[in-house]
Amino acid sequence: MRGVTTRWDGRRPRADELQDRQMKGFMLNGGILRLTRRRTGRDVELSCSLKVSLDTYPGNSMKAVYSGEASVAVASRSTRPELAEALYRDLFDGAAREARQHIVSSYLSKQ
Repeated sequence: MRGVTTRWDGRRPRADELQDRQMKGFMLNGGILRLTRRRTGRDVELSCSLKVSLDTYPGNSMKAVYSGEASVAVASRSTRPELAEALYRDLFDGAAREARQHIVSSYLSKQ
């Protein structure tokens, strides 16, 4: 893989533009499969499971489906509303990093 371009003048590239630059285009689509909160004694265990599909762009042909999971155990006081947003953001980021690593090692590294 020669490189990654994430921006194209603020818009999606056209098929002919990708071809001119000899680039392949991909799109990621996904969502949250499961988000759980479970009390374990004085702590709370949070877990998140994501499913991400890798599709060609343009063309929207699904090439693979990957998942990512992350969990964290924190003191119950850490789940107060003023702290919860950052906590859930970190949880989602961890699950997304795992899914991204699966995509890179299982599919994109072989292109």
